[in-house]
Amino acid sequence: MSLRGAVAALLLAAALPAPAADYRIDPGGSRVTFTAIQQGARFPGSFERFGGNVRFEPATATGRIDATVDLASVDTGNPERDGILKTPEWFDTARFPQARFVATRIRRDGDGFAAEGTLTLRDAAQPATLRFRFTPAPAGGTARLAGTLAVKRLDFGIGRGEWTDTTYVGNDVDVAVDVRLRPVAAPTP
Repeated sequence: MSLRGAVAALLLAAALPAPAADYRIDPGGSRVTFTAIQQGARFPGSFERFGGNVRFEPATATGRIDATVDLASVDTGNPERDGILKTPEWFDTARFPQARFVATRIRRDGDGFAAEGTLTLRDAAQPATLRFRFTPAPAGGTARLAGTLAVKRLDFGIGRGEWTDTTYVGNDVDVAVDVRLRPVAAPTP
């Protein structure tokens, strides 16, 4: 290849967007939390078991998120409430053990990003948007994705029977994720 051809190839390679990086959610040092309203007061909760995969390229705002949460791992700091949340009136963890968020469209959103996809809870799938910030991985380290997702529990049939009345338990639930992402090594040819 001539010098002119080599320079042209380098310029072309520099102009092409970098391929999206693949990551696996690392539960160590990561958190999935939520805030809900009961009797007019906000209360916090978290999920202790979760995982998933992320493919993301911040320069082009392209990628995919596929994450799951083990609903039986709910912890609100109140064992009685945690037990109730696992019953058929609420999460029904015996029949629907996981929540799943899958997003295939990511776009810029202010100074961050928005992942538009589908959230599945119980037997319902609804459109959902995760608004997030992304911190790339330093060499040999982990990337970080931190964001929020607004959920209306009744859209998913969470809180059945007498619990559809929002006087005692509010409909709006704010979910926050702050996850470390471990790069997944590309397979060698």
